[in-house]
Amino acid sequence: EAEKALKDIKAGKDFAAAAKEYSIDESTRNIGGDIGFIDRGILKEPLKSTLSRMGKGDISGVVQSGYGFEVLKLTDVRKAKVPPLEDVREGIAKRVKLTKKSDKVKEFYTAMNKDAVVEINKEVLKTLK
Repeated sequence: EAEKALKDIKAGKDFAAAAKEYSIDESTRNIGGDIGFIDRGILKEPLKSTLSRMGKGDISGVVQSGYGFEVLKLTDVRKAKVPPLEDVREGIAKRVKLTKKSDKVKEFYTAMNKDAVVEINKEVLKTLK
């Protein structure tokens, strides 16, 4: 289906119309394949490298990804916005605290497991059968 879609797009068919006709992605099919703005950093290969090579308005060839076969169109690019520190300070502090707590819990369980003695009572185990 991706090959057919690409052929039609190259022949002049509107990308959104081709997506509506050929896409098997139910979440984007009816909106012309538009997935909105995404952070390339969260994409996996080969989508990440394909989009990195594309310019605004470019259409990729057929790309095989973990989702299947795809044809990509880069409609717009915008720079990531870095929020002011004051807007994210509290969230960062919470994340650091949670990470530190998690590290302490891991240390605790590691120490407990190091000194743990496990004994199997075979007589009791037999009664469970």
